[in-house]
Amino acid sequence: MTGVSSALILIAIAVIPFIYTNLTIDPVLLPRFLLLAVVTLLLPVVLAVERKKHSVPNDLSILSRGIFIVAALYCGLCVLSLSQTANIGESLFQLSKTITPFIFLGAISMAMVRNPSLMHHISRTLTVVALLLALVGWCQYLNIAFTSLPGNIVPYGTMANKNLLASAIFLCVPFIFYTLTKTTRLWTACACAALIVSLALIVISRTRGVWVALVAATVVTAILAVLFRSRLRDQSRAAGAPRRGLRAAVIAVVLVAVVGGIYLAGRDDLALLDRATSIVSMKDQSVKDRLGIWGNSLAMFTENPALGVGPGEWRTHISGYGNVGLRSESGVIHFQRPHNDYLWVLTETGVAGLLAYLLVFVIALVYAVRLIRANADRLTTIRGLILIYGLIGYGVVAFFSYPRERIFHSMLLMLILGILTASYHRLKPVRRKLPGVALKGALVVAAGTLILGLTAGSLRLAAEQHLNRAYAFREMGRWEKVIEEIDFSQTFFMSTDPMSTPLVWYRGVAEFSLGRYDSALVDFQRAYRINPTHIHVLNNLATTYEINGNHAEAIRLFERVLEISPQFDETLINLAAVYYNTGEFEKANERISRVSPDCANDRYETFLNLIKQKLNRQENDR
Repeated sequence: MTGVSSALILIAIAVIPFIYTNLTIDPVLLPRFLLLAVVTLLLPVVLAVERKKHSVPNDLSILSRGIFIVAALYCGLCVLSLSQTANIGESLFQLSKTITPFIFLGAISMAMVRNPSLMHHISRTLTVVALLLALVGWCQYLNIAFTSLPGNIVPYGTMANKNLLASAIFLCVPFIFYTLTKTTRLWTACACAALIVSLALIVISRTRGVWVALVAATVVTAILAVLFRSRLRDQSRAAGAPRRGLRAAVIAVVLVAVVGGIYLAGRDDLALLDRATSIVSMKDQSVKDRLGIWGNSLAMFTENPALGVGPGEWRTHISGYGNVGLRSESGVIHFQRPHNDYLWVLTETGVAGLLAYLLVFVIALVYAVRLIRANADRLTTIRGLILIYGLIGYGVVAFFSYPRERIFHSMLLMLILGILTASYHRLKPVRRKLPGVALKGALVVAAGTLILGLTAGSLRLAAEQHLNRAYAFREMGRWEKVIEEIDFSQTFFMSTDPMSTPLVWYRGVAEFSLGRYDSALVDFQRAYRINPTHIHVLNNLATTYEINGNHAEAIRLFERVLEISPQFDETLINLAAVYYNTGEFEKANERISRVSPDCANDRYETFLNLIKQKLNRQENDR
């Protein structure tokens, strides 16, 4: 394999899943996006230089394929949905994150059409990546090493999240199998090792969505293999190369199953059976949360069916549909995504956006089936089934999680789509080409999107560093420093933190803590305009109104909080205090009686006693 473009793609694949920083709120999202955007911006330039230098033509006709037309339609609908957003800067950044992977798809597809061997080099690279990711995860699980990496519940690897590590490794599995279709003994050993440690880690990660994806993809691919069994059998002599590698893979899977079964039989603490069955249990809080936010997401869609609420706006709207029975009811947790990419697309871009998004997958599956049916090569049939496995697996993972947001997961999807599109294009080339004007326009839009993403991402990277410092100063009670850091962190492209809390709210809290209530009121009003359903924004704005003597507005906002989160103790206490101050003791008693008895707020006992005293005095006066 030769070519700077191919090397650039392979380096990006090998490096991006391991990049992280401790300076930002999310340690992996921004740095990985920025590197992907840089690589995607460079690729067309490198391809053009290679074409001129080596007289190797770029087959631009691939861009006229249906999958790119539909992808462009989806991106266009995302642009149209900007008309619905209230935070245009935030939405522009989210838009660039959405479109960048599709631009990457176009660039890698052209590279793979020019250099077919790149497909196999990609699979080998991802085999090594999967092996390394799994080993990092195992080291964390066994408490051997890498525990200082940022993340939550082990094993989280370099993904900062256990579930995301499991889904990333699972999405590498098709590439491991792809490697085994054309391999040497060394690569067979490497692929089998990657398969063993990857599947074992997926099991002990206890990630139910990935388990379902693994089973579903296996069942669907097995059914298709049966349907195409005559092709596989008839071509066995013509192309026997994959047999050795795939036989080794089967042995590896059986080994994992046997050894893993023996090991897990003595590990009651993992409770894997209970974990697997809990996916359909309403007693599981995670299941209740998902069903709750899915229902609220559908309600959001019914109010905004045409264009949705705009890119990145789901998280600022979802609280408005209520948090009853969800973990977010306490105000400590703020859901940032619906844990279902299809609902996410539906709510932010409308029904047309979802249909276009789904059509991309449908076209890719059609390419895969046509590859299998039209080609007499057994190797192509097997690879087609493997890529279908990857598409089905991604589709199921996306139903329970959010791979669309994660950079490495999106890259894996685009690599699957790119291999399918390039393989089908080489099998059945098209003569039509995009008109010159359309091609130039697409290049300008792509370059503009990438430059926008790099600009916004870089500014947000710096802003998150200031925000991290603001968090630290807030914990120390150094309010002037909080104000200073928040002022530095606010940019056109970043008005909220990753938890959808307006940055200016932190400023308002600092001003309030310093006793500067007029300045705090201004900040809380600005925060309310950015996110009018955030219960802490509503609660603090109402509190400031009450201090300024505006009882009616304070009551209205406190009641709005309770519409969203009826058991939010802080607001129940505050509203009880307002009603106490206005002499409405019965209402005050009704609100404070709903506070959890084990509430740690010191004001709870104080106001409870005062209200009881007033009510008792009124009763005695009668």
